[in-house]
Amino acid sequence: MSQNVEHVQKSTVVPYVGIERIIEILQTMYKNNMKEQSLENIAKSLECGLSNLNNVTPTLTILGLGEVRKGILKLTPDGLVCADAFLHNDHEKAKVVFKKNIEKSEALLFTKSLLEARSTISGDEIGNALSDRFNKGWKSLQTIRNFGNSCASIIAFAGFGYYSEGILSNKPPTIKVTSSFYSPSIGYNPMMNLLKSLHGFERVNIKDIVKKLQVNEANLYTDLTICTILNLVEKETAKTYKLTDNGRQLI
Repeated sequence: MSQNVEHVQKSTVVPYVGIERIIEILQTMYKNNMKEQSLENIAKSLECGLSNLNNVTPTLTILGLGEVRKGILKLTPDGLVCADAFLHNDHEKAKVVFKKNIEKSEALLFTKSLLEARSTISGDEIGNALSDRFNKGWKSLQTIRNFGNSCASIIAFAGFGYYSEGILSNKPPTIKVTSSFYSPSIGYNPMMNLLKSLHGFERVNIKDIVKKLQVNEANLYTDLTICTILNLVEKETAKTYKLTDNGRQLI
């Protein structure tokens, strides 16, 4: 492999956030009647760190939904169309934009080709394939999973497949995906600490959990996904979670 090709592969942007986070960003800006806004103000509105938001903006850029210049995120015409569509629950309108703009992303086109070749593929497998294909050298299972699941959710939203709990398929899921598809990255003691942080509350905002446990927000999303698959935690909104009856019984 030539150095030039290797450099191009390493510089290929791979989405690190899934469709839910994209929708949340666009809706927040549109609700605030903002076509453009500083990343700092958006982070405050979403109650997240600026570094967390910096994981989102490259994905918005490669999907043609936003542009970032000097710390300002500006929605493109396609971004405004999608923001309006999401706010009015017109996902079909947004899907047209996503389907068109996926053609501009090497990583998403590659993910689409993996689905076409395999019919069913896990987020972990997608992440590993992306790392190999674009010479990323990711070592962490969590990192591999985040990239794989993010690409899978975007591909599915655009109408190229179906994504559910870590699995991308070209057919609608007929049974609930179980935790056997995951290699949990959270141990028993950390899991119990996480469940205890939810105990006694009707629902808890993820920012409160981050502060209480002093953990990384991206890691926490992954751990909560595992707890959700194990039916210990239930996700209510993009930011709030609550214990299930099983979770309470375990505690």
